[in-house]
Amino acid sequence: MEDAKTVAILERLILASNAKTDAALAQAIGVSPQSVSEGRRKNKIPPAWAIVIAEKYQVSLDWLLLGRQAEQGQQPAPEQGQPHAATTEPTAACSMCREMLRQLGIANELALEATKRATEATEKGKELLEQKWELQGEIAAINMENAELEALIDGLQKQLSLSANKEDDRAHQEAV
Repeated sequence: MEDAKTVAILERLILASNAKTDAALAQAIGVSPQSVSEGRRKNKIPPAWAIVIAEKYQVSLDWLLLGRQAEQGQQPAPEQGQPHAATTEPTAACSMCREMLRQLGIANELALEATKRATEATEKGKELLEQKWELQGEIAAINMENAELEALIDGLQKQLSLSANKEDDRAHQEAV
């Protein structure tokens, strides 16, 4: 069951963007048509959608979100079939909308910082991986050298054992 507020907000978003369908609204917002359908079905419209339409078509966020008439300096609600020209100035008529824009800015800064940290961590991880490979190469070389030394020690022990046996045999023959 659709919530009347959700339906009203969607209708105002469609009217402001001059979209004829949910798919056209989705394109105007920059989301998938499934997102609009899901928002309608769940009765949850992200405020960011209204911000995009307000900025793109220079209409009041108060009107888009709450159905209120525009404040001074903003475009009023568009007439049916009459889209507003897009501008680059954001529209933040109500304090709630200004706060949302502020929070979006903070969220963007946090996301950029997180991306920067993730990039740094990835680079550090690559460096550590290269060091690991170098160390594994050194360990392999040491193990190979160790095996050679063990073989040499084994050979020397055999020679020593043979020498000791010969010495014992000579000593035994001299005693007899």
